[in-house]
Amino acid sequence: MIDTLPHHKHRWFDPLIVLGITLAVFVPVLTAPFSTLDDYMMLVQNPLFDPPTWEGFKYQLTTPQFHLYSPVSYGILYLIGAVEGGGATMSPVGFKIVSWLTHAGSAFAAWWVIGLLVRNRLSAILGGLIVGLHPLQVEAVAWTTGLKDLLCGGLSFVTIGLYIKHLQTRKNRWWRYAIVAAILAALSKPTAAALPLTIIILDMCLGEGTWEDRLRRLWPFVAVMVVSAAIIVSIQQAQGIARPPLWARPLIAGDSLAFYIGKIVLPIHLSLDYMRTPAAIIESGAIYWTWLIPTVAFGALIMTRSRRAWVACALFIVPILPVSGIVPFDMQQFTTVTDHYVYQSMLGVGLLAGLAIASKRWATVVIVGTLVVLTSLCVMRLMLWQNLKSIFGDSVSKYPRSRLVWQALPAIAMIDSDFAEAERLAKHALTLGDDEIAYDNLASIMQTQGRYAEAAAMARKCLQMHNDLKMPAIRRYISLASKLHDDELARLCAVKWIELEPRNPGAHDFLNMVEASIARKSATQPVDVHP
Repeated sequence: MIDTLPHHKHRWFDPLIVLGITLAVFVPVLTAPFSTLDDYMMLVQNPLFDPPTWEGFKYQLTTPQFHLYSPVSYGILYLIGAVEGGGATMSPVGFKIVSWLTHAGSAFAAWWVIGLLVRNRLSAILGGLIVGLHPLQVEAVAWTTGLKDLLCGGLSFVTIGLYIKHLQTRKNRWWRYAIVAAILAALSKPTAAALPLTIIILDMCLGEGTWEDRLRRLWPFVAVMVVSAAIIVSIQQAQGIARPPLWARPLIAGDSLAFYIGKIVLPIHLSLDYMRTPAAIIESGAIYWTWLIPTVAFGALIMTRSRRAWVACALFIVPILPVSGIVPFDMQQFTTVTDHYVYQSMLGVGLLAGLAIASKRWATVVIVGTLVVLTSLCVMRLMLWQNLKSIFGDSVSKYPRSRLVWQALPAIAMIDSDFAEAERLAKHALTLGDDEIAYDNLASIMQTQGRYAEAAAMARKCLQMHNDLKMPAIRRYISLASKLHDDELARLCAVKWIELEPRNPGAHDFLNMVEASIARKSATQPVDVHP
């Protein structure tokens, strides 16, 4: 049986330190705006939020959206939107408060897990602060719709802590609570499908009993993993990306782990887009050697023969696996690696720091000094998120050919009603290559200015590409087609709508209506008779 942290009469003060410092450092997030990455599309411009209704809430809980089935996250976002009043005038403040508190809760849960695994109060405090204050955590907290990462991460930490309590006490109530927490984590973000694998490794490293005992403990978590994986496969189709060959995928995953290790050790030059696509790392040759970095690092930890070090490896590696590149996913059209993917994995980093503090006296001084530096970098990163031009400008200065950033810059100009600048930026994005979002931006800019014929031309180009267009754009194009009485554009919209929501009867009804209109016009059109 694994050891427990001895009782101390002042131990209640420890989590308050973690909570208080994390909340204090992340105060700037409360005044951050909505981001043009997904926030406007999913919240401000989402017709389900204008106004929020009971039917809209049920839709959030029952229907996959934006290639994700995340009813817990979407449901909470919807409730916050209802409190904020919904619509285009919706304030981000309520959303930011929830993200701020949720992240502090995750740091608290990390303190608890590390305390359960390391019999050292200072290890738990400083390890929890590593999780709470690392600059890589900023993106998930400042990005409003990144709440799904915070909820999934925090609930995953709680699941792990509850399962460790079950192993320590052999009380089944902790086991039952852990199952519930694992289900909620999976319903917050599908990548929690990897969480049961972490639980299995925990049981193998720290649990006791026969194989039959282990199977009885683990089968509900395996069921959660199978169901979550099935949902991911059925919903997330990774459209519009070049799928790397099978031989390259483990090496791409190794490159991702190497990248994250580098950013954890030296968190500088952070960006919204690292342009680290599978094609980019294959072309650069990095794929052939970067995998050596995590192989050597984790091999050294395993050679220590410390089961807690093995657990730390699992806590770091397993959460990244679904988005490491082994299986293709949507974001790979821009980059395989991004800051918010490492949110859950930071628990492994915190545990490693805690283990070092417990075993080496000098490690405490190093970790405290590291935390001071991390806090400074974290605050600097938070300040960039105070202004969209600042955060996107910072990213484009580091990666000038980032399609993701250039797609967002025109939207920022449109928020300021600077349509000329927005059009210039969107056209510049097209110089980087044909891009459906650049065409969509141009269509939106032109439609807003009443240039409907030009907007329709851009909309057609966008719809004819094999793209990852979302429903808000489809609705704009349907409105445009209605203004122009353009049945061909309407038919393109209907086909794309069915592709996005194949089970929505409204999409099929709309296509039938458009086809009927085209047929009527063809029947009444005069025949051109040539002599």
